[in-house]
Amino acid sequence: MMREMSSDLGERRAFLGGICEAIDRKIEPEPTSVQLSGAINMLHFPEYSDVNKAKNFLAAVEGRSMLYDLLKRASKLEFSITIGNENEDETFKDCSIVTATYRVGDEPMGSFGIIGPTRMNYGKVISVLEFMRRSLSEILTNDSEDD
Repeated sequence: MMREMSSDLGERRAFLGGICEAIDRKIEPEPTSVQLSGAINMLHFPEYSDVNKAKNFLAAVEGRSMLYDLLKRASKLEFSITIGNENEDETFKDCSIVTATYRVGDEPMGSFGIIGPTRMNYGKVISVLEFMRRSLSEILTNDSEDD
């Protein structure tokens, strides 16, 4: 249990560290840039005990173009939640995808999200994404006003 928590904390630090570095350096990401972390964790869930299903999932997320398209569609909304069969791609039929969009003022700047099993704790995931969305939006809006 402690090992899992430590691993999870390390992944969160790496993810948030990358976001903070980009903000600090004011890097404009490429329009098709997708950052990915923790995809291998899906293999811990019974839905992916089938080797072929696991390979297809990892190939889909590692390719990133499918994730980019998904995030681009989601960027029209503050939050997007698709559960199981609501996902268009067969690869994600056993998953839920929760995304949030951050903004500078009223302008959408990017989206991020969580892919997990359909039985995930939606309340917790949405709370974390809402906190991150608000924090990023506030930081970026304040930063753009300072320029």
